[in-house]
Formats: sequence, C-alpha cells, structure tokens
Amino acid sequence: MRYIFLYLLCLPGTHGILNAQNLVENNSFETITICPNSFGSSGPSIAPPWVAPTIGTPDIYNTCATNWIVGVPLNFFGDQVPVTGDGYVGFYCKILDTEYREYIQAPFNEPLIAGDWYYIGFYVSLADNYCAVEHIGAYISVDPPGGAFTTNINVTPQLETNNGYLSDTENWVLISGCYQAEGGENYITIGNFQPDSDSPIDATCGGGLSYYFCDDVMVLAGGLEGNFTLDLGDPVTACFSYEIDPGIPGYTYTWENGSHDPTLVVTESGTYTLSISSDCYYSEDSIEVIILGNAPPVDVGPDEITICNGDVYTITLDPDLSEYTWQDGSNSSTYEISTAGVYTVTLDDGCSISSDQITINVFDPISPFLFDDEIIFCTDESVDFDFDPAWGNFLWQDGNTSSSYSITTEGIYALTITNVCGVISDEVLITELSFPDVELGPHDQDICYGDFFDLMVDPSFGDVLWQDNSTESNYTVTGGGLYAVTISNQCGEASDEVFFTEVNVPSIYLGPEEQTICEGDLIEFDFDPDIGAFLWQNGSTQSFYEINAPGIYSLEVTNACGTSNAQIEVSVLDPPSVFLGADTTLCLGELLLLSPNSSGSSYQWQDNSNAEQFLVSTSGIYAVTVSNFCGNAIDSISIDYFTSLSFPDLGPDISLCPGEQLTLSPNTNYPNYIWSDLSTEDALVVTNAGTYHVLVYNDCQALSDTVIVTINDSPPVVDLPAQVTLCQNDTILFDAAISGVTYLWHDGSVNQQLEVTNPGIYSVTVSNACGTDRDTVMVIDGGPAPMVSLGMDTSLCPGETILLMPSNADVDAWLWQDGSTQPSFSISGAGQYTVEVSNSCGSSYDTINATVLPPIPILDIGLDTSLCPGESVVLNISTPDVDILWSDGSTGPSFITSGEGFFFASITNSCGSSFDTMEVVLLPDIPPLNLGPDQSLC
Repeated sequence: MRYIFLYLLCLPGTHGILNAQNLVENNSFETITICPNSFGSSGPSIAPPWVAPTIGTPDIYNTCATNWIVGVPLNFFGDQVPVTGDGYVGFYCKILDTEYREYIQAPFNEPLIAGDWYYIGFYVSLADNYCAVEHIGAYISVDPPGGAFTTNINVTPQLETNNGYLSDTENWVLISGCYQAEGGENYITIGNFQPDSDSPIDATCGGGLSYYFCDDVMVLAGGLEGNFTLDLGDPVTACFSYEIDPGIPGYTYTWENGSHDPTLVVTESGTYTLSISSDCYYSEDSIEVIILGNAPPVDVGPDEITICNGDVYTITLDPDLSEYTWQDGSNSSTYEISTAGVYTVTLDDGCSISSDQITINVFDPISPFLFDDEIIFCTDESVDFDFDPAWGNFLWQDGNTSSSYSITTEGIYALTITNVCGVISDEVLITELSFPDVELGPHDQDICYGDFFDLMVDPSFGDVLWQDNSTESNYTVTGGGLYAVTISNQCGEASDEVFFTEVNVPSIYLGPEEQTICEGDLIEFDFDPDIGAFLWQNGSTQSFYEINAPGIYSLEVTNACGTSNAQIEVSVLDPPSVFLGADTTLCLGELLLLSPNSSGSSYQWQDNSNAEQFLVSTSGIYAVTVSNFCGNAIDSISIDYFTSLSFPDLGPDISLCPGEQLTLSPNTNYPNYIWSDLSTEDALVVTNAGTYHVLVYNDCQALSDTVIVTINDSPPVVDLPAQVTLCQNDTILFDAAISGVTYLWHDGSVNQQLEVTNPGIYSVTVSNACGTDRDTVMVIDGGPAPMVSLGMDTSLCPGETILLMPSNADVDAWLWQDGSTQPSFSISGAGQYTVEVSNSCGSSYDTINATVLPPIPILDIGLDTSLCPGESVVLNISTPDVDILWSDGSTGPSFITSGEGFFFASITNSCGSSFDTMEVVLLPDIPPLNLGPDQSLC
C-alpha cells in the first residue's frame, strides 16, 4: 500500500482551493434526519450515511438543535463555528485510564481505483477546556472496521498527525495528504487509532478528557486542482559560481545531473534543468547561467632575486589580461628594477583581484675574512665553521661547497668564497690534543700491617693532584684508606682512586678441644672465605666444614700476612632404644611383667611411674619412654583379655530335598571351630540326613551346638496373579515369596522380586532339589491418570449464563457437584462448582467459584439547580464497585462547583455504564430594598 504525506494547515478557508469530485456524501454533516436534542449514540447517526463503527457514541451538532448541549456555535463542549454550513461532528479521542475511543465512519459513493491518487483531508478543532492528543487519523479500507467495543480500532491509518499535540481551540486544523489506492477501498474511518500506551495526553491541560470537533471530510478523485508551474527565472550572470534555488520546499527534486538536493551550485556557464514532484504534483523548468572570473592569478616569477649593485632586473606580464597596478601606482605590464626592495603588482579582471610580489636583493663585493693561524681541538671533539650562505658560493680544500664545515682531524684547511661580485680565500692550521688518562690499578687492595706500597701516574698527560694536594707523579701508601689522583689539561681532567685495606694474620677458633655429639648430629663450621687459604686435616680447602663422626679434626688458615692453627676431638653417643614386645591376649586373671630391656638413663610409663618394669593385670595400652643425653625412645603394647564365648547357634532342625545341600554356620564369628567330621572351617556343607555338631573355642574356653537334618522330597509351588493393570508412570513389584529355592524370570534375572514398568507378559520359574514350578502374569496398559481444569474463578452479570467446558485429557467418566455426568455444565448464578473425572488409573477434580456482579444502577446526580452568588453545590455518587468519571475528568465520589453550566457524570462496571447530567444556574444578587426617606406624620 502507498501511504500518504501528511500536512497540517491552520487555515480555516483553505477548503476553497479544492475543485474535484468528493467521494464522501454529506461531508460537512449538513444533511440530518432530525434536529439534534441530545448527545449521540452508537450505530447510525442522524447525519447519514455517517455511523459510529463501535459502541463509542460520537455527537452531531447543528444550529437547529433543540437542546443547547448539541448546539452551534455554543454547546456543552465549547464554542466553535463550522468550517462550512450549519453543523459538524464531535468525538472523544481519549479518556484517561479507561481506554475509551469514539469514531465516525462513512462509505464512498464509488470504490477507489487501483493506482489512482486521491486527496484525503478533514478539519479538527480541540474542544474548549479539554486536553490535546498527538494522533488523529483516517483509515481507508475495503470493509468497514469496528465492533462491540469502546477501545481503539487496532488498524494502521494511512493518514495520521505526527507534529505534536493538536491543541488549537480557536481555529480549525486541516489534516490532509495524498493517497495512492490499491483498489476497491470503499470506507473512511476517522479518530484516534493508537492505544493508550502510544497516545499520550497533554499534561499541561490539567485534565483527563480529550474531545475534538470535526468538519468537511474530503476524499477527492484526481488530487488537488491542477499542477503548479515551476519558474527558475531569467538568465543570470555571476562571478565564479551561482546557486540555483527554486524556493519551493516539500517536494522531490531531480536536477539534470541526477542530484536530488533542493539547490544546485554551478561553476561553469550553461543551461540547467530541474523537475520537482510529489505524489500529486509535477513541473519542470530551465535557467541559463553565465559564470565570470576565471582568469589565472598574476605571477611575477620567483619570490626572491639577487642582483649585483648596478644591474637591472626586468618583469614582463601578459598585456591582454586587463589592467595592472604596481606598488608605486604605475600600470605598465613591463617593470624594471635596479634597487633592493619588495615589489608588488595587482591584477583586477572584473570578478576577482589577484596580487603577487618579488623581493630584490642587491649584492656588493664580498667583505674579506681571516682564520686564526692555528686552532687546537681536543680528541673526540670538532672545530665547526658556519658562515652566512648569502655571501656567495663556498669551496673548501676538499671540494666541499657548504657554508658550514666541521673538522675532526688535524691538518691545514682552506676556504674560497665566490659571488657575482668577487672572490676571497684563507687557510688555518688545526692541531689535536689528547684527553688525559690515569689508571692506579684495582680499586680494592690489601696491605699487611706495617708494609708500604708505591702508586705511579704518567705526568705527560697534564698537571697531577693527589688527595692530600701533593703534586708528585709517585705516591707511597703506608696504611689503609682511600687514595685518589686527578690529572688535568685544557681538554679536561681524569681521576682514579684505590682503597687499601690493612690486613692482619688470620684468627680462627673451633670451640672446646673435646666435644660430644649424638648419632646423626652435625658440627658445622662456616668461616669467611676471604680471611685466607684453608687446609683441614683431610686436605679439604673449603671455608665450610661438617663433622658427624668421632675423631680429631684440625684446621690451618693462611693469608698474605701469616698462618693460624686450631684442633678439636669429637665423640659420638647413640640415642636410647626400647621394645616391649608384640601385642598379646591373656586369659582372665593372668598377669604379665613388662621389661623395656634398654640402657636408658631414665624411664616414664603411661601412668607417670619411673620403675624399670611394669606389672599388667587388666586390658589396655601400656607405653614407656626411655631417655638419655641424645633423646628419647618410646614403645607401646596392647594387652587384651579373652572375653567369654557366646554359645554357637546352628539353627533349628531342618528338612532337605533329595540332592539338596545345606551350609551350616554359627550365628557368630569364633576364633576356632571343630565340626562333627573333625573339619575346622567356619561352615560345614551337609547333603545327607544325620546329627551334626560344632565345637567353638579359644585359648581359654570351648562351647558346642547340635542340629538334626532329615530328607524330604516335596517340590516347591509358585503362584502369580493371572492379570494386572499398569497405569502410566506406575511400577508393579512381583514377589515369588518362596524360600530355599532358586529363581529364573523371563528376562534372565534371578532375584526373588521383579520390578515392572511396562505392559507385557512376565513369567518366573522356581527350583530346588525337590522339583521346579513355573507361573505367568499378563500386565495390561491402563493409560495415564485423567486431567481436568476449570480455569480461573469467574463473574457473571445479572441474567447471564456461562457454559463451563473444562480442558481435559484421558477422561472416561464425568461427575459434577449436582450428580450430572456431561462434559460441560451451565451456570447462571453465584456458587462453587466442582467436577470430578476418572478412568481405570484414578481420578482428578477441579473447583471454580462464580460470583454475580451487581447490575449497573441508574445514575442520578440530582435535579437541575440554582445557586446564589458565593454558594456551591456538592454532587455525590455512592454507588459501590463502579468506576466514576465527572465532566472535568476527575474520578472521585464527589464533585463541587460554584459556577454555572452543564455538568455530567458516568459510572461503569463490567456489566455496563450509566450517565446523568445536571444544569447549574447562578441567580442574580438580591437588590437592596429602599422605602424612601424617613417621614413624620401629624
């Protein structure tokens, strides 16, 4: 669908520009069936063919109204004259918090033709003291939209305002545009199509109601009257460039170069063509443009020229370009220069002015220059010359032609300078001088106490100065300290220093001459490795030494100043050991003497006693700690006493099937066993009838038990149900419930029980030495348990009937609270309603509560009334459980007014709405009573 362009024009008389067929009959609401005397209603209106497409109630206004509330120009909603004729229509565009809309709708007198363009337009004006909205539009459709609702019609209008709040209450606002039909459209619907969430209300007005008047609806075949003519004007002449501006906004532009900009800037002469269009308009025109001012700028050549004193420099320009003006006011195209200065010329070609200038330098003969006879420089430095390059051309002895020259090696250097005015030369001797150098040797040195040492430097590098201000080249060191020297010449100075440490004969100490250590201990020596050379008794030369064995150890340390010796003797002592023996068990009343058998110097038992032995008479853990110089030794032993044995139990006498075997075993573990066949295992396998006994014993006690075994040949019997029903998600556990047999189910499992989760046929075989039996059970599918839901609790209006149709699944039978068994149930009153559903796998139920809403009462806010000046009237609504709306948009139960006028209120609930109005008239003030002046009577 092709959408329209939107225009908003605040021009009450612009309808006169239209002169095409209007497809909307009674477009200005002049033709009415009766003069209006009340507000409108839903459905057909009194201005056919206009209708209200929803149950919203737009209103028809006319000068012939018999009730002023729908009069023209003054009515209940404001004061407005029609655009044309005697009438117009009004409708609500929003009521705050109620999602309420009103629309007007009419058919065309013929369907729209596909591809044709139509002009769509209508006028609106905001009612006095009401609030503006942003969106009012028109929807063009094949079928008429609408229905039994008061909310917005959920369609997208082809024409809709989008330029802010429509807040003009004085003038009519034209909403218009062009529309290209899809074909077959036959209806126009006008109103606010946006939901409350996308339809803000102007917050500055202070209310919650939005009401608009509407007049002169237009759907014109062929669009607006005629096409306008584009006029770009007469030919123009301009310098450099020209901007062509048609000055007609709001159209599509197409220039001959393909540009769609609203203007075109040209820089060359020529004829330029423009076409402009909209969906309803087209026009084309051309303009001739002549561009001047393209002459090249004036150019006098190089920016700077040098001539010799007495020479002449001539500048020649194009004499045909126009008039030149030099800095001295002359106008010739040829100019001669013989003196230094800045010379400027200007060219004016009628559209632009250009200038250029030249600087003339005049040279005199070169001034003579002289080098020094000799220049001395230091090694790693240079001698640098930097002459003014304007003197002329430079030539050094090595062919270098730079005005700057750097010298880093000694020798004879020459320079010749030449310019147009002369030549001059000179030369210089360059001599190199070395930087001083000094080296005293290692920075850190040793000197024995009482010795001396000579330091020497080369005096040829320059002047010598020692730390004590002496200046000799040799210096004698006689003790420790810092010694420094500096040598300087004209290239700089160099320094060095050395620190002498006064050293004595080394001193060492190994500790006491005799020492004792424990087995595994170490004696460690770690001397400063710088005190001299080390030599141990075993030939080691390390400053670090460890001793962990007995023996005699010696050390000799030597440095440049002497030797020192030391010696020690080391003994090694073993730590104590102890063993109390293995853990043991005693008979009741037996004693045990514990003896550590250790050479320790002290003992401590678990009870803190210190004897070398300990007598045990009860169960427990016994421990002893033995100590000497090198440490402690600990051992413990666990002593248990045999407890009394419980009597063995082989169970009751038992009968076996032929070939069956039985394993006899007491019910408790014992230390030792002797069976009737003298075997000593903890169990006995029996296959024959007879009397069997077992003897159990330990080191302190013996007990026995006997069982009699007989032979019986009766086979086992298994009995499963013939058929079982399995409901969805349930589990059945089958149990063969026979002891002393082996089991084999159909799936190979051998347990006494079988868990079943799927329908099918299941079997089990039971066997023992006496025989075998087999049985089968069929598990059939019972399906899922039923499900039912009545939904949320509900409410009914008086006289309303609701059919409950629960959502359900897998239901075989229904049962309602009244005993009925149908899948649905009709309710027409308040109460609690319950349904139970069932099948072979169970039942389910649900309950719903129904309430009856009160009917909407007839609203009565009172009779019309009159007020004296200064009085006010309070209108009250006491109806419970309703939404209240007063004429000023307020929603409270009370309304107070002290002014005159028509006031209305509405109440609404889920079962409907009711409406009432009241007229308040102000009475004039009571005039003062004057009976005249006082009088006297005879």
